[in-house]
Amino acid sequence: MQTTDSRPVVALSGDLDIYTAPDMREELARITEPAIVDLTKVQFIDAAALTELALLARRVGRGNLTLIVPRGFLTRLMTLVEFEHLCTIVSDRRHRSVETHPDRRRAG
Repeated sequence: MQTTDSRPVVALSGDLDIYTAPDMREELARITEPAIVDLTKVQFIDAAALTELALLARRVGRGNLTLIVPRGFLTRLMTLVEFEHLCTIVSDRRHRSVETHPDRRRAG
């Protein structure tokens, strides 16, 4: 997990499915504050992985999770399952909602 000046960033890759969901759950369990999850290198995602992302979005609070989702099938899937009601969905890290927010800086 990386950290920007304001929020932790978790980059996930490969296939996110029922077999990898336990590892994904363990990685995401460390996040308890507004965060960014980069899915640009994800090849496949199933309901088990979507559930883990939804649980994270609820844990950090609606609107406090940003998913970086590449254009294409993953964007269509996020729209289909209405993830935009849980979190912010952007297509790359240059989007303004991914930029550093001074009011969210970490102490220390």
